[in-house]
Amino acid sequence: MIGVVLSWYGGLPATVRNRLGRALRSLAVVLLASALLVAGYLIAFRDGQASGRRERAAEIDALNADAAQREVVQVRALAKAHAQAWTDYSAQVERGNRLDARLQEQKDFAARDRAQLLRRIDRVTREYISAPGAAPQSLPAAVFTAGFVRDYNLALGVSAPEAIAAAGIGDATLRAAGADAELLATALRPEDILAHIADYGERCRGIEGQVNALIDAAQPQEVKP
Repeated sequence: MIGVVLSWYGGLPATVRNRLGRALRSLAVVLLASALLVAGYLIAFRDGQASGRRERAAEIDALNADAAQREVVQVRALAKAHAQAWTDYSAQVERGNRLDARLQEQKDFAARDRAQLLRRIDRVTREYISAPGAAPQSLPAAVFTAGFVRDYNLALGVSAPEAIAAAGIGDATLRAAGADAELLATALRPEDILAHIADYGERCRGIEGQVNALIDAAQPQEVKP
């Protein structure tokens, strides 16, 4: 094939061969320039890509570093909030324990005082002395009317029917005694009143302690500097 081309080229006139040679050289120059241009473009493109990747890598690294820093800040803030919440919770538990211990102490005091009062009931309700140094004498019988018992219970908040029943005033008695029913004597004794007020006083002191504990619990806790 190459021989045929050479034979054909050798058979051409000299002027044609010269013109064809110049054209081929020009074409070779154009092809070489194009090749160089394409190569330069490819090199520039490659370098641009590499530079872009480096710049993007720097930006990505900066973004990653910023994200990591924000995550560290968030983790620290969360840990601080958790620690503060635990501190506040522990303080509230400790405060609740103190209030509960104080309330229990008040209940114990009230129970102790009630027990001491009950032990003294017989002594203070059975005998008396007319003057210091005098011999003890038996107390005269104390009479408490049905009206007294009724009003005593009403003063404590007992309903009227229950207060009347506690006084021993039934319907039959009311009909038989009429308006004087409240003056009828009852079996109530002074020791009964003391025993009742001892129980009632202990209950009242317990309720008072609970109310005070609730008030203290509702008060804002002092912040220590």
